[in-house]
Amino acid sequence: MEQPEGPAVARVAAFSDGVFAIAITLLVIEIAVPGKEIEGERLTEALEDLLPQFFSFVFSFMVIGRCWIAHHLMLDHARQANATLLWLKLMFLLCVAFLPFPPALLGEHLDEASAVAL
Repeated sequence: MEQPEGPAVARVAAFSDGVFAIAITLLVIEIAVPGKEIEGERLTEALEDLLPQFFSFVFSFMVIGRCWIAHHLMLDHARQANATLLWLKLMFLLCVAFLPFPPALLGEHLDEASAVAL
């Protein structure tokens, strides 16, 4: 990928990369590691109980990753950053920052229609 032109576009790319990195990190933080007191067969069961959260994490990671790729492909064509680009990117990043919430909800409430709809 080419580097964005101009310092303003580079700053948009850098800020956006930070938001994407935080959003992806928040995805895995939502998965609770079973405690030390859980061992053997109980640990296997505890990990199996986490399967919906693992699925949710992988799916959401791929969605956020695809958004990040699209974002950088779009910025490759930007020559300068104006107010319109900044506001559009800010609204886009608002959506990206929200993305960890639905999978966390879905991981906890897989059988709830409202969680699936969100």
